[in-house]
Amino acid sequence: MVPLLQDLLSRGNVNLFVTAATRSLIGRLSPLRAQLVVIPVLPLGFSEFCRYQGHPADHQALYRYLNTGGFPFAQGVHDAHSLGNYLDEVFNTILVGGFTKHGTLCNPFLTKQLAIFLATQLGEAVNASKAVSGLRAAGVSVSNKTLATYLTFLQDTFLFYPCYELDLARNRTKPTNVKYYPVDPSLRNYLTNQKGALSQANLEALIFIELVRRGYLVHSSKRFTFVADRGQQRSYIQFRYSLRSQHDYDQVLAAFRTLPASAHKQLIVMQAGDMVVTAPDLPLIRLTDWLVTPQVNPVDHVAHGLVEDDVGPALGGEDKLL
Repeated sequence: MVPLLQDLLSRGNVNLFVTAATRSLIGRLSPLRAQLVVIPVLPLGFSEFCRYQGHPADHQALYRYLNTGGFPFAQGVHDAHSLGNYLDEVFNTILVGGFTKHGTLCNPFLTKQLAIFLATQLGEAVNASKAVSGLRAAGVSVSNKTLATYLTFLQDTFLFYPCYELDLARNRTKPTNVKYYPVDPSLRNYLTNQKGALSQANLEALIFIELVRRGYLVHSSKRFTFVADRGQQRSYIQFRYSLRSQHDYDQVLAAFRTLPASAHKQLIVMQAGDMVVTAPDLPLIRLTDWLVTPQVNPVDHVAHGLVEDDVGPALGGEDKLL
């Protein structure tokens, strides 16, 4: 493929568009990195969902979005049974297509059980031993090496996105204890057979995917919900479902006070609670407002070429190109 693309690009006056449904294909295009712009395409975000459905961006719309999700076809589905059937088809289609391209994979049951486990651990760090124990509890015996292969597959097909922990003191990512977020909230509901509640974990997942959608490289941190990098800008983000008192706010403020004064800080809340006084440099941002903030065009903010991840898959395997 690469020689063909190189030949086409050498002809001049050629705009070449390549679509990819797996990270591995993007990795194979790495020899062309100087000539590429990578544009991520994800399911509809909350703001797009509201515009399509004609809903105001309020808590009720957010609850609907958590349960309908952003897959385009799902916007026309009006009952839970039909939505479940559609998501089942989406998941199985991805599995069949992915298995066809990955000759070493042969266990769709293991793949789905691993996806179910990750969906039940939303917002929690997962390492190899925890995942192996979780699968064994579900009746699936698996080795660490096999687990790493199937975990890589779930990321390669964009079903789950990893969020590595960032050691702020060393400015290095840790290759273990990774949080995994599904690409769409409906996928979590489908895998866990539960409705999407307005909870800390579910809304944290929305923020993560929205940051990815906006072109950020996102990490977790012991002190902050997320540390997000885009170009030369680093943002420190704290999300709280609610701040029930001035004391809660002051605790969050203390964490931000450890940063340089020039650092970009964001405190996002679902509900403001009984706040009395906020610091001028750290105002509260309501989640619904943050989710519908006008975004930069992806072509403007996605780095030209390919971005190489600084660590490989969390549970083993080779380094990947994103």
